[in-house]
Amino acid sequence: MAEKLTDKLVREMAPPSSGNRIVYDAEVKGFGARVTAAEARSFVLNYRISGRERRHTIGQFPAWSVRTAREEAAKLKRDIDRGRDPVGEREEARSAPTVAELNKE
Repeated sequence: MAEKLTDKLVREMAPPSSGNRIVYDAEVKGFGARVTAAEARSFVLNYRISGRERRHTIGQFPAWSVRTAREEAAKLKRDIDRGRDPVGEREEARSAPTVAELNKE
């Protein structure tokens, strides 16, 4: 069930006994706050691209407020609608050869 996320709600989210728990926002579809069993809190955006479901981590709470994370989620959704895949871009960058690997050749 979605509800309007607030800084107070994110701060008071009860951590699960294991894994993580996500509460989704009522304003921006796919945007949510995640809390882990270790009590780490972050903001995420779930989206689909080319039939694949993806989850992009926006940033950690309280370094990111709900307001700024929601704005970032809305911006990312606009980019995704234009064909951008933030998770795919990150995976591609991680698999790119390093300078050290290129110098071996």
